[in-house]
Amino acid sequence: MKDFRDKSVLVTGAASGIGRATALAFAAEGANLIIADINEEGLKSVAEEIERLGRSALWVRTDVSRPDEVAALAQISIKEAGGVDVLMNNAGVGLVALIRDMDLADWEWILGINLWGAIYMIYHLLPQMIERGSGHIINLASGAGLVATPILGAYSTTKFALVGLSEAMRAELAVHNIGVSVVCPGVIRTPILQTTKVKGLSPKVKEIPEWIGTTPEKAAKAIVKGVKRNQARIIITPSMKILAIVNRLLPGLVRAVNSQIARRIEQEQRVGADSGS
Repeated sequence: MKDFRDKSVLVTGAASGIGRATALAFAAEGANLIIADINEEGLKSVAEEIERLGRSALWVRTDVSRPDEVAALAQISIKEAGGVDVLMNNAGVGLVALIRDMDLADWEWILGINLWGAIYMIYHLLPQMIERGSGHIINLASGAGLVATPILGAYSTTKFALVGLSEAMRAELAVHNIGVSVVCPGVIRTPILQTTKVKGLSPKVKEIPEWIGTTPEKAAKAIVKGVKRNQARIIITPSMKILAIVNRLLPGLVRAVNSQIARRIEQEQRVGADSGS
């Protein structure tokens, strides 16, 4: 899909970060937006920005982990906008924890938002794309969906699943003239870094220097460009591109580095436990 003028684009997790920036980038291309998030104030603000660009914005507070709310969002989108041309499954949360420290509630929480949220959206909106014979689906995965690392096991589980889902859908839906792209950005400076949950570890593990990564606006530009080109994978930061290549060519090296990281975390955990006793 090369021309977005007057197309209907739905973005989840649109109140901030990559979702907000991409919604605005599509609006700048002439698209009309349907935006969803649990943050109503953020949605209202983004809707106003979209309208200042001369495009329409329909905002719907939605918790994507709740199938009833996703179904309602899909119905509103079809009724008010006549359907969705581009669906961006962007809503997501982060969790930093060792697998052994997680309980089932942690798993249900992160899977419900990061994976099931995308599945619910696809379930309700894919049929109308197939009927119309056009569309594009963007699934926001992560570099952690290509290269798994210790303490991000649950997060990687959801993101690897989105990569696999996207690749299967891309093969299946090409015959219906529907493109599918999975985005594996690398480090993007968004609020998810502040809202990521940390369990059983020091909060310092999620601190990332300001100079690492790139901005949501640059990520959004790359995403829109990638959709125009119908790219299967959209990898944004140079460091993530290099890591993906190294992981593909030298997987043993990456596994060895991960094992060393895991051992170091275990040692730090034991030291922390001993000092606290």
